[in-house]
Amino acid sequence: MKKVSFIRHAQGVHNLSEKNWQIEHPDLTDLGKSQCKKLSNSLDKDYDIIYVSPLKRTLKTAELVFGKNNNFIATELIKEAIVNPCDKRESKDESIKNFPFVNFMNISDNYDYNKLESDSKIEDRCDEFFNLVKNSHHKNIAVVTHGEYLNRFLNKYSNQFNIQDKNWFKNCEVRTGFIY
Repeated sequence: MKKVSFIRHAQGVHNLSEKNWQIEHPDLTDLGKSQCKKLSNSLDKDYDIIYVSPLKRTLKTAELVFGKNNNFIATELIKEAIVNPCDKRESKDESIKNFPFVNFMNISDNYDYNKLESDSKIEDRCDEFFNLVKNSHHKNIAVVTHGEYLNRFLNKYSNQFNIQDKNWFKNCEVRTGFIY
């Protein structure tokens, strides 16, 4: 049995107003940083691996919640669905510079890494991530990602993780499930 904790990033500047959705690579707000500290103090941090979306707000949330942990793996599979400029990520080089303790080996700055995706492509990412987690040898997994992604992923896979709550995640909310 695997324990999987799904975490939505803390409050970012883009969460304050729809007009802020135009901001690329938004920082966390002071409240967001406070949310991370609160979660860090209440969360069991004994994870074998922490998958994190390569966007600045998720990377910063993971850092503030878990510390500069060597178990971070950035993956495009759990990035946000790109709808607004705030959903774009920084280049791989910029991310490595800002978060040198994260493993970015699976990240590529191919020609379309910040392009709008079809719903079917997002569904494919959900499927691929589900299979990655299901087939992983790790027993305690954390996933730091985004509200829209979590909504899509858990609408499809909540039963497999025995997670009943399908409501929209609040900033820095965690839901834990188990999969065999």
